[in-house]
Amino acid sequence: MSIRTPAQIEQLKRAAKKLTRTSSLTHAEALDRLAVENGFKNWSLLTKHSNRSTSAHSVPSVPALSVAAAKLSRSRRYYLHGDQCEDDAEKFYCAQCDLFTEANHFFSQHPVEETLERCLNSLDRWERRPRSETATQRPIGARNMLEQQARASAADQEAARAPFHRWLERQKARDTIVGDIAKDVMSDKNFPVAATTYAEMLSYMENVSASDAAIIALKEAWKRFNASVKRAGNHAIREA
Repeated sequence: MSIRTPAQIEQLKRAAKKLTRTSSLTHAEALDRLAVENGFKNWSLLTKHSNRSTSAHSVPSVPALSVAAAKLSRSRRYYLHGDQCEDDAEKFYCAQCDLFTEANHFFSQHPVEETLERCLNSLDRWERRPRSETATQRPIGARNMLEQQARASAADQEAARAPFHRWLERQKARDTIVGDIAKDVMSDKNFPVAATTYAEMLSYMENVSASDAAIIALKEAWKRFNASVKRAGNHAIREA
């Protein structure tokens, strides 16, 4: 296992960020994968080994290193999609393009729904990251130009979902045809989530040339959904 210099570690971090955009891995998982590829069990061991080795061979610090230290601190600043640049308030980070750019870039170069969803996903991954992951930093209250609009859009979409769509989401883990159609529907961004009749959903399925098996599964899901609604209604009557 060879020593990694600070510059090489920063290069690996950038590679991890790119990997999260092209896979389903979280940032922490991407770091661990790159660590394994470089001969270490995980990212924590890679950085500890490199830091320890670097410290053992480093020269005494001098006042001039304070500038380098400041630059290193900035390099550890982690930017989410839409975050404002700390050094230039007119620039914002686009994770998809991996660059700082003007505000109009996000909607002129990328579909609105896609860029708002990317913002929410990055915020969610950051909030769920292991608290032990301190290699990168993001200030509390960091300004993100997309966050408010992204959260409002997500709230509107959630409010528009019909009871059937909400019920179907809870079936994703089932190893049945209903579970299969639930996973398909949840991954279909164009599915009519506000639909309240089977006819509306069947029309959509036919328009996208869904397979006979998918239509049969949807019909079965609709049947079970209505049965659950009926059971809930009877239970409510008995409780009254």
